[in-house]
Amino acid sequence: YQRRVHGYKDLDKMLDSIEIDAAIIATPTFLHKDVALKCIEKDIHLFIEKPVASTIEDGKTILKEAK
Repeated sequence: YQRRVHGYKDLDKMLDSIEIDAAIIATPTFLHKDVALKCIEKDIHLFIEKPVASTIEDGKTILKEAK
């Protein structure tokens, strides 16, 4: 059983080129909000490492958009 693994340097290109059901966001915290919102826009389920966001407001934005 072989499976090819693709690496991406650009999140937008990755999200446009493959279909995924879920993503784990394990980037530097200051990027969590932007990555999460792009994934939510594509209806991708998320698991975000702690802390969820750099600020309470960013966390609230992610939560609001996810609902």
